[in-house]
Amino acid sequence: MNIVRVRADEMAAPVLALEVDGAIYDVVALEEHWGVRPWSTSGDFHARVFSARGAGLDLIDARLRGGDRPTEARLLSDDVLPLPPCDTDRTTYVQLAPLALGSPRFVVQEARSMVGDGQPVPLRGGPRVELGMAALLGDDLYDASPREAARAVLGLALVADWSPYDRWSVPPSGPDGPTQLGPAIVTGLALRDAAKMEAKVQLGGAPPETLGTVGDDVRLAERLAYVSRAMPLRTGDVVGLGAVATLELAFGQRMRFWMRGRTRQLGALHGWAVPAPALSG
Repeated sequence: MNIVRVRADEMAAPVLALEVDGAIYDVVALEEHWGVRPWSTSGDFHARVFSARGAGLDLIDARLRGGDRPTEARLLSDDVLPLPPCDTDRTTYVQLAPLALGSPRFVVQEARSMVGDGQPVPLRGGPRVELGMAALLGDDLYDASPREAARAVLGLALVADWSPYDRWSVPPSGPDGPTQLGPAIVTGLALRDAAKMEAKVQLGGAPPETLGTVGDDVRLAERLAYVSRAMPLRTGDVVGLGAVATLELAFGQRMRFWMRGRTRQLGALHGWAVPAPALSG
């Protein structure tokens, strides 16, 4: 199941939706069309997806995949703004050091600066991006074992963590960059399956490049458990499990990143960096 969060109108509240075969469907509109008792008329993303662990969404997803796809509930992708698939006002975002460093160090980032798929990222410095996957939690975690940590994962999403500097080797030299999360929360995907997914990136019109795989699901669960032993994690929090690769890009250079296994995939996440406005004063 691919759970997305979009804004269908500039002044409207974010919409909880499901993505099926490239099409996006408003969950509340589907429940109204089918005449089923809605779980919530508000479409509160955090409550429905995280607090209630996606209550009823699996049945809606199965009905869509079975072919019942009312056009009045479909949102045109050209008319919606993709948002990070979490409530950034309620989320703590933790980013672990890149996998290649072999270190469980982590930083707590500003969740409210997150942006969604296909959005420009403002930076005050040369674009640098760490590409990987993030775990979105469906349970609280504190001092957890790797097994407990793996069970608490509600779903996975791609993450592109942008920065004008290497935060893992030098002290911060200025404002950090936003993080892109999405395009969807992919549920029903165990860490052992995600770890074997092949990560790929395409820059501009160049051919796709293979970045490799995580290769070890135990390692991912151990890293998530490590964070829980250092700080309490809550339902709805986002933990970047560590970059598969780090790229140096140019301003305006388009990036497409995805991870794919034999039967499931994460992605793709699109983005590019633009110079941030100069600070006044």
